Amino acid sequence: PTLQEQLVSDLPPALALLGSLQEQVVGVTAHVQGLLQRVRAGAFPTEKGLSFLELKAQLLLFYLQDLAQLVLEKTSGRSLVAQPAVLRLAELRTVLEKMRPIEQKLRYQVDKLVKAAVTGAVDDNPLRFKPDPGNMMSKLSDEEEADGTEGKAAGKKPLAKGGVRKYVPPRLVPVHYDETAAEREKKVLEQAKKRALSSSVIRELKEQFSEAPEEIREGRYLHATRQSQEDEHR
Repeated sequence: PTLQEQLVSDLPPALALLGSLQEQVVGVTAHVQGLLQRVRAGAFPTEKGLSFLELKAQLLLFYLQDLAQLVLEKTSGRSLVAQPAVLRLAELRTVLEKMRPIEQKLRYQVDKLVKAAVTGAVDDNPLRFKPDPGNMMSKLSDEEEADGTEGKAAGKKPLAKGGVRKYVPPRLVPVHYDETAAEREKKVLEQAKKRALSSSVIRELKEQFSEAPEEIREGRYLHATRQSQEDEHR
């Protein structure tokens, strides 16, 4: 399609959006004026508020102002190349994105202050940290409770108080392990090797050809060790 045909096709939805925008602007203006009157009357004291939220509100207001300026320039047919509002919008957007992690960290404190402002009570009672036995009860659904009732009717163990069946640990049943002939032979060879290595002859040979310092043992091998040392001196 040509440029003129594209303009003709885009004109009706653009006019519809413009009409809805005008209606929203009227509603927002009335709402903001009402808020301004209540703030000026002292209904909303802001001098003791969080500076972080106040800064965020101001940045959002500046962002909307620059955005409205760009929309005005665009609808007037003027170029946005030399508009300083473009750079301001990029800067404000960057600052708002950098503030998002800080806002996530302050969310708990903000929610707590808002709750205190709405209810008029500060929750500083240390007893709120005590354990709640109600949280330890099983949260069974209606279907699970119905299954428990059916199990009782079928001859199963009765349910405990509250419709919860007591936990019964599974029984460990011993199972015989059948060894194969190859495994038994391998096991016999390993036991024979252990007995051979633990014999006194192998130990004496190991000490004779080892470079480690000689150890003097006290026990049943003391006589054999001394006899071997005398043989070496001869």
